[in-house]
Amino acid sequence: MSLAFALDESTAPALNAPVQAAVEIRVRALAAGYRTRGPVFSDIGFDIARGERVALVGSNGAGKSTLLKTLMGFVAPLDGSVEIFGEEINAMTPSKLRGFRSKIGFVAQKHNLVSRLSVLSNVIHGTLGARSGPSRWVQALAPQQVRARALAALDQVGLVDLALRRADCLSGGQSQRVAIARALVNEPRLILADEPVASLDPAAGEDVMQVFEEVTRAAGATLVFTTHNLDHATRYAGRVLGLCSGGMKIDSAVDKLPEGGLRGLYS
Repeated sequence: MSLAFALDESTAPALNAPVQAAVEIRVRALAAGYRTRGPVFSDIGFDIARGERVALVGSNGAGKSTLLKTLMGFVAPLDGSVEIFGEEINAMTPSKLRGFRSKIGFVAQKHNLVSRLSVLSNVIHGTLGARSGPSRWVQALAPQQVRARALAALDQVGLVDLALRRADCLSGGQSQRVAIARALVNEPRLILADEPVASLDPAAGEDVMQVFEEVTRAAGATLVFTTHNLDHATRYAGRVLGLCSGGMKIDSAVDKLPEGGLRGLYS
């Protein structure tokens, strides 16, 4: 006995249809800020697909850092929802939230290295979110596989030769590269960076942004970074989100930015 069936061509997927990238970040009707002062922004929404590189721009106080902290679960939304990797972070228990954060690489404006420890030990600190204890405090106590991952991350940012150097012997640009390696050590799908080159001179800042682009592209990771450098926003991201006056005023691919570009956000 044979079994035959027919597909409705109007609903069948086209054989050559492009594959949609998975949504890594989904934000809906989000308001965030601090309850004593009210929302910094409200009613914003966007999706970010896996592998996108997105610049978040806006003047001081527009809410860029607050938005990143909300995506990490450090600031609870006043309204709306945030989903990362398909899970709503508002609904996570504290223990689950800690494990969730270990899947995200975070690079702060200040690199926050432990100056008296080696570069390698500082990179290993990036694994503390997944597992704490003395084996993650200094490189000499770390398991071999953790040391290997940390060395691989340093190799990605071009500093593996400095693995045993004390962190207080590094330049500003080298220190920020170590911070990037620390964010990469867990092989995250998503990297969030809060003005990662604000404290660096122009040459070092350019160098760090090139490293960011190269390592995230090679890993297929998603990158969201805040910046006041509009040149960096348009050269190292494919898409720009612009916060202004309590809302999301720009959400555009770089090659489709409105006339006048991004400067209206700062007027």
